[in-house]
Amino acid sequence: MSEGRPGRRTGLRRAARGVGILLVGATLSVTGVGLFLTTEAGNRVLLRLALGRINAGLDQATLTVGALHTDLWDGVVLRQIALHTHGGETLVAADRAVVTWDLVPLLQRRLAIPQVRLDRPVVDLRTDPATGRLALLDALGLAASEPDDAPPTPWGGLDGALDVASIEVRDGTVRFDGGEVDDLQVDGRL
Repeated sequence: MSEGRPGRRTGLRRAARGVGILLVGATLSVTGVGLFLTTEAGNRVLLRLALGRINAGLDQATLTVGALHTDLWDGVVLRQIALHTHGGETLVAADRAVVTWDLVPLLQRRLAIPQVRLDRPVVDLRTDPATGRLALLDALGLAASEPDDAPPTPWGGLDGALDVASIEVRDGTVRFDGGEVDDLQVDGRL
């Protein structure tokens, strides 16, 4: 009877050792992926995947981003961002966008973004002479549709809460029919 116990202990030790090795391996894998995503090569992969998904949803426009720099702990910096029509007209552009985040709220299924900053954005709000509609809305597939009698459905695109504390726009320009506004100073909270 006492002979069965040492074999049982050995089996438990092997199982515990195996679980420990799996946990260490999983931790190293997650850490490795996280570190890779902060490298230049990882940033290129993230950018290619993100732009592929975004542009697949745009029928009449293309989003381009010149560079992406991620910091796992602090946020992301996008450079040379532009939304172009397929005809090549630039509808929205910015030299740089900085998005900071706080990781702790992710544990509660919340994405907390303390700040979004746009440097030198340009937004074109001119109308298309042929249709009289904003070219930007048409390019995004948001052109006005016929009203229906049904109440609007709340948007539920996120599986959790999104909290954006502030949006800062530096040296912005808005173009519209009849002119443009330069050096736009905008502060906002969502």
